[in-house]
Amino acid sequence: MCYIIHQGQGLWTEAIVTDTLNNEDIMKTVRTITACALLPFMYITGFRFSKDYRWESTLYHKLVYRLCDTVKANILAITLCNN
Repeated sequence: MCYIIHQGQGLWTEAIVTDTLNNEDIMKTVRTITACALLPFMYITGFRFSKDYRWESTLYHKLVYRLCDTVKANILAITLCNN
């Protein structure tokens, strides 16, 4: 069961509260979806995420790592390219 807490100026200003999901589950899902969405780009260009993303070397790397499961994206891209 979901409840929408508040809407302000056309944007949701509060999170959707659910009985079964917490923020960690939601972020894991967002990171997985982002990794899958990047697969065509990674397949075409041969791009792979470096260790700098896992190590969060810069603010940019930290932001990308928080929004995308870079390890899963690399594994899926390698698997896709080898088939």
